Amino acid sequence: MNQLRTPQPLDSHGQRPIDPLIRGRVFVVGITSPLGHGIASAALARGARVIAVSRSWPIGANVCNFWKSLRLDLGAEGSIADLGLEAGDILICAAPLRVLARAVDGFEFPPGVRITAISSASATTKANSRFPRDAQWAKEMRAAEVAITNAVQGDASILRPTMIYGSGRDRNVAHIARKLARVHVLPLIGGGSGLRAPVHVDDLAQVALAAACGAAATKPIHVPGGERLTFREMVRRIAAVAHVRYTEVPMPLLPFTLGARAFAHVGRIGWSFAACARMAEDLTVPDDAAMFGVARREFHPDARAVGQSEARE
Repeated sequence: MNQLRTPQPLDSHGQRPIDPLIRGRVFVVGITSPLGHGIASAALARGARVIAVSRSWPIGANVCNFWKSLRLDLGAEGSIADLGLEAGDILICAAPLRVLARAVDGFEFPPGVRITAISSASATTKANSRFPRDAQWAKEMRAAEVAITNAVQGDASILRPTMIYGSGRDRNVAHIARKLARVHVLPLIGGGSGLRAPVHVDDLAQVALAAACGAAATKPIHVPGGERLTFREMVRRIAAVAHVRYTEVPMPLLPFTLGARAFAHVGRIGWSFAACARMAEDLTVPDDAAMFGVARREFHPDARAVGQSEARE
């Protein structure tokens, strides 16, 4: 099993030797995101030649230690060819999955190029959702996964992480902390009994690099965090570290389920009803990533995770 937590020791010239599992250059798309930066930093610690890719320019001082940086908008037609991929290179994409799927459509990759892409556990947990928008979104994610795998002739690893947290910039834990700080009320639908397994962004970065260096997976890899807990307990821990007092208001599940169906095609209204109804749903997935030997932490968010300290740019 791959252990990627300990950096390679420096050689006699003060350089890190390249990990033998890293066959070529490592392109990290979406370098300005917390996940992209974490993946690139982990690869750099293994002695890899990291090429930081972003549509933003300048990328920022925090990537100056990478081997090379490249400005590229993956959403632009023909952009994937501008990467200049060669046999043995690794492409790890922290950009939206559907953007990558469109970019690789019709592109002929050099032999031996490996792709690791980040999907979502929702492709599994929402596949049979009673809410049409959730089911459609899951269907689109699975279609994008297939498109990427086919484009690189199966030499790809698709990761399906659960809710990602840790940067203070996510729409999961940090969003909940901000919401509680504003309203100080938690509508607790169905007792908030639905299970969650949040995964820390730095742990996911380690898993992504492990997947890129290992054998290609024959199916998507689910990546939960190191602990399963109820939605209610998850919110309690978020509020504790954010120093927010709030009141739980128990509410029945049925009205929110009916509301989600009735307003399924009415923008944010239907989405809000469905999000509330999901408080009672089990959104956990199997731990497929255990095969990589990368430990993932239990859910104990810190100040940075709830947006109360400066997030990494």
